[in-house]
Formats: sequence, C-alpha cells, structure tokens
Amino acid sequence: MSKIFLLLARISHLAVLTLAGLPLQAANHCVILQYHHFSDETPAVTSVRLKQFDNHLEYLKTHNFNVLPLRYVVNALRNKNELPDRCVSLTVDDAYLSVYQNAFPRLQEYGWPLTVFVNTEGVDKGISAYMNWDQLREL
Repeated sequence: MSKIFLLLARISHLAVLTLAGLPLQAANHCVILQYHHFSDETPAVTSVRLKQFDNHLEYLKTHNFNVLPLRYVVNALRNKNELPDRCVSLTVDDAYLSVYQNAFPRLQEYGWPLTVFVNTEGVDKGISAYMNWDQLREL
C-alpha cells in the first residue's frame, strides 16, 4: 500500500509542477487528469463542481496545454515518440451520467477528447446514475 501511495504522490507532484508551468525533466511526460462526477449535487469527495471544471478547462486553454487522447499518449510513450510540451490527457472513471450531461458538452466546445473507463455493470444493468451504451458511443 505504501508503494502505491508513493507512486500517487509522485504523479500528483508531477501534475502540480506541470500545471504550475515549471519545466519537466524530460519531454516525454504527460499529465493525466482523472475525474469521476461533474456535478454540484454529487459527493464532493468524488466530484468536481461545474464552475471548478470550467476553471480547469479555461486554465488549460489559456496556458496553451495540448489536450491529447490517452491512447495517443500511451502509444507515443510505448514507441518512444516525443510528446508535445504541456501535454495533458483527460480521463474519467465509471461512466456516470454527469459525464454525458455536464462534461461532454463543455469538452465539445473546446474540441477536446476524453477517455472514459466504463463500469460495465452499471451500464448493463441500466442504473440511472450511469450513461447508457448509446450515450457512450456518442462520446
């Protein structure tokens, strides 16, 4: 457990340094931002408030971040290809409906990709808090 914590701490530190505009040690790094819910109504511990998310997106745009699909980042790293400076990839866990309702329209405005890690059980069972397969395909 302590190794996982140290890894997460190092990743978080790297993300903070990158978002603060400080140079990284190598060009082949990319910050991965991970979200769950996009809502003012869901638990704060797993949610980003809508105004806060708007601020995140505006910050990325204003500071000229290159928002790339996660698959592109992974392929570049695997093949030892250089990534652009100020690289960031946006991801979300679980496929909650708030992703479709609140994050997706905002990201469309910027023309930015989002990688969704889907909790298939919630989607298959039609649990109302989750997107359905048609909504996921639309993303």
